[in-house]
Amino acid sequence: MRADLADELEEFARDGDLWHTDQLQTMVDRLNAQGGLFRRGVPGVSGRPGWTLAAAAWVAALETGLLIAALAVRGSNGAGFYIILLAVKFPFCWLVVQRRPGPFLALLVWELAAVAIAAAASGTAVALRFVEVAMAATALALLVASTPQFPAVRLPESGQR
Repeated sequence: MRADLADELEEFARDGDLWHTDQLQTMVDRLNAQGGLFRRGVPGVSGRPGWTLAAAAWVAALETGLLIAALAVRGSNGAGFYIILLAVKFPFCWLVVQRRPGPFLALLVWELAAVAIAAAASGTAVALRFVEVAMAATALALLVASTPQFPAVRLPESGQR
């Protein structure tokens, strides 16, 4: 491999461009032009943007907005506290679209909890519980479907230093 290409790859990795699909695909295309190092592309990068991650974020944000509206209309004791707790979810919805693994995991756990809580809730109309379960399950399914959009993580093998 040429030294200038190796330097460019080091700078590419140092800048964090590995996490951005467009920059990664550009680098793969450049490497293919240099000698076909990645003939079939890079796993998890299809060359076209995935829609499932953005859809999951929008569904999760819509679900949160509807829950906040329902709490505000109902006006029960402690509604302000729960509205603030729910509003904390909005930044996670925004960050997950940027392919951040932490917010991705947080939304997965949040939506799993939402399904469990809505299914077990008593004193709430069945229709509202059904809507919450449906929206949370949809967000969960879209989040799971979007996992290939994240780069694979390789842990070091044991015994190597």
